[in-house]
Amino acid sequence: MPYHHLTTDERYVIAHLRIAGFSSGAIGQCVGRHHTTVGRELARNGPLGAPWPYWYDAGPARSNGRRLSTPRSTVGSR
Repeated sequence: MPYHHLTTDERYVIAHLRIAGFSSGAIGQCVGRHHTTVGRELARNGPLGAPWPYWYDAGPARSNGRRLSTPRSTVGSR
């Protein structure tokens, strides 16, 4: 099964549905993703100990920062 990154639109929907109190399973059904994908996105790209909830525009920056900090990554390799 091929892997596809979450889009900004999907992250936007995830953020708003999470604020509305929906579960990862319900959010996953709305965006057409598995509930573990949604849960992983919320856990890995959410705020670190901050009092505010996950917000969609922070996800790409945090994931790109992790990707660039790996020893095997080089600039322009992708």
